Amino acid sequence: MQTTTHINIKSMVTEILKEKLVDKLFYVACGGSISAFHPSKYLMDTEAKKVDTGYYNANEFVYSTPASLTENSIVIVCSHQGNTPETVEAAKIAKNSGATVVAFSYNAEAKLYNYANYKVLYSWGKNPIYSQKKESLGLLFTMELLHQFEKWDKYNEAMKSFSIYDKVAQDAITKSQDAAKKFAQDNKDSEGIYVLASGSCWGIAYIETHCILMEMQWIHSNAIHSGEFFHGPLEIADDNTNFLLLVNDGPTRPLDERAALFLSKYSKNTTIIDARDLCGDMFDSSVLQFFTPLAILHVLDHYNNALAEIRNHPLSTRRYMWKVEY
Repeated sequence: MQTTTHINIKSMVTEILKEKLVDKLFYVACGGSISAFHPSKYLMDTEAKKVDTGYYNANEFVYSTPASLTENSIVIVCSHQGNTPETVEAAKIAKNSGATVVAFSYNAEAKLYNYANYKVLYSWGKNPIYSQKKESLGLLFTMELLHQFEKWDKYNEAMKSFSIYDKVAQDAITKSQDAAKKFAQDNKDSEGIYVLASGSCWGIAYIETHCILMEMQWIHSNAIHSGEFFHGPLEIADDNTNFLLLVNDGPTRPLDERAALFLSKYSKNTTIIDARDLCGDMFDSSVLQFFTPLAILHVLDHYNNALAEIRNHPLSTRRYMWKVEY
């Protein structure tokens, strides 16, 4: 299957900006699809000066459509199979408002594309191209928009990082194989795993809790912001409670390190995935924080496969999803 390339994304943004003066960028989806765009939202929140950002669950977007949605908006919608009813309806509402709709899916026949001005077909499956997965192409689209519309000063460094991203991701995965097996062994009998993160990695923690541990492994979980951990959740820490801490390599790293120090004293089962260990100094420091959550996400795939295997609970197992009416 031929997926959307970086050249296609660049041309797409150029065409959109020829047609309108953009004032708002929305990310709209559900579950893992919306969370995969959190690094992009974080990029906009920290770097954009002219374009405001919205980040919506698709069904909330349908029932509580923001008044700021206009013909000058870009709405990025995403559904993995392309047929999530709430997201299709959100795309329809966005299209009818006059906004430019950019639809992401791995399915070339996605219903979502019926309401799209632009279609992004991303890589997925057993041997994906990491730089062409949805989270990567979403980040690339956002970087292109910042560059072409706001003359983003970190663009060249970002593109250099993209050029080596596949190698960095593969190297990170290779060096994490033993750690993935240890995580699986340490957590195979766990009834609950809390996931901590901050900054650009917050969305990855959400994916891990909602889409993997709860959905695919039936393990109780919650995503806890590392900064919020000390304002209530720290009281659950003990030797019988399992934690997974995602340490980013950006401005909010001190928040994660503070949580790591506390858990080293009061928890006997904390797994730490540190972006600095995975990526080293491969990425330019000015854009490092935007790429490391993607690398952590791809490494987590192997942690989760190892956990599913040792628990004899395939990631495809479901009780309710796609099986009952809801």
